[in-house]
Amino acid sequence: MKTIVFEEHSSVLPEWVRWGIKGKTLIYLDAHIDLQSVSEQRIEALKNCLSADELAKFEKPHHMLPDRGYSYSIEDFLYPAYCLGIISRLIWVNPPQKSKQTQEQKTQEILGKLQSMEGISLEDLSSFQLVGNILKGKLLGLDVVICEYRDLPQLQLPEDSLIDIDIDYFIELPADEPWIDPQEVFASLQQLPLTSDVVTITRSVSSGYMPLRYRFFADYLAALWLGDRQKSTHYSRLFHLDKRLRQKEAAAVVAGCLDELEKFPDCAATYYLLSLAESKTELAQEYQNKAASLDHNYQPSVLRSICELASRDLKFDTTNLEELENRLETSVVNREELAIAHFTLGLLYSKLGDFRQVFKHHQIYKKISARHPQLNFRLGNLLLQAGYPQRAASFLRAALQDDMTVCGAHSLLGRISVKQGNLKQASEHFLKVSELMPAFSQPANVLAKIYKQMGDEANSQAMYKKYQRIQLATAILFQKLAN
Repeated sequence: MKTIVFEEHSSVLPEWVRWGIKGKTLIYLDAHIDLQSVSEQRIEALKNCLSADELAKFEKPHHMLPDRGYSYSIEDFLYPAYCLGIISRLIWVNPPQKSKQTQEQKTQEILGKLQSMEGISLEDLSSFQLVGNILKGKLLGLDVVICEYRDLPQLQLPEDSLIDIDIDYFIELPADEPWIDPQEVFASLQQLPLTSDVVTITRSVSSGYMPLRYRFFADYLAALWLGDRQKSTHYSRLFHLDKRLRQKEAAAVVAGCLDELEKFPDCAATYYLLSLAESKTELAQEYQNKAASLDHNYQPSVLRSICELASRDLKFDTTNLEELENRLETSVVNREELAIAHFTLGLLYSKLGDFRQVFKHHQIYKKISARHPQLNFRLGNLLLQAGYPQRAASFLRAALQDDMTVCGAHSLLGRISVKQGNLKQASEHFLKVSELMPAFSQPANVLAKIYKQMGDEANSQAMYKKYQRIQLATAILFQKLAN
């Protein structure tokens, strides 16, 4: 068995192209479904690529960069994989439901999220059926199955199905810790009747979706698939030592890590765990430095620390962000990383509703790079909430230039136009929202009211019927899945 480990998930796309993979079923273990609509223009750029190396140039170097000039990133690479004919069926193996959730509640939560995704049609949404705990349907034209890892044996899987794992699958939020030993999931996957000799694994640490202390999960899984018992048992012991550290057994963890280093003296993950368990500050720093010297990915990274707050929705306050800003001022980062760090700080301050700080980081970002559509959108939203619609509109118009923010910007610009009495312009904005989110009923309801105010009874009735049709279809779907 061959295992290939990637730092970030979208890097697998050019590798699939390089291997000549076509029409495969993808068994996809991930905390997120990285299937989002990508514009025809961006897809066409990929179709015109003559090699995997050429296609790789269209991957965002960092997921926080704007879409301009790039065709895919970690949140949307599966749709290009479908459009390029690489995958024909997606089996999204998502983490188990929260302990307090019923299966019905989890299903409705998943469908609610799908309903608000851009490009998802009413036909897509209505195609879903619940068979036991397994949800089947279509998304953006792609056959999709949503299940848990224990459900996989019930599926009819082609022998040449691919297995692809993002190790953030193993982390439970908001606890920010593992919900299962990766070895248990591996044992289940290994029993599947598959002939494919390649497994792809992604770390997702640099983007902030995976805690650095669990970076070794990728190596753990790779060792299991390779049948390297010596390494896999070592990583298994690290997993259990980490668990003991979470149970406040620091002294035992220190002893255990030191014992592991006698057998595996060059393991950066062991040194990093040891640094977390060691109570003496200087010694802990020494262990952390050793981890970084063995593997540069364990070096302190202020950008990674900033991205963690945004990617995993960790709790933070102004003090946390000020500390990160101070670290950024004293850290050695390149120009692109500095721009991304200031952009992400701007996003985080927008969650706290701090317009001045968002604007400050927006201005810094502009000096290093160009205007970032997402910061323009956040500033426009904050200004609108504060009662400054005209100032908000200038930022929101700039946010129309990026696929990630175009829908939200049209929605807010539509609200501004309604308040200003420009109903024709408002209708144009909400029509665009309705086109981008065809399975979402609210834009049609808003349009029905706008047309009524305009005296356009025919269009008002048409939009109200569309609203009712979506509402009814959604209610029927939820009822069907509940029975």
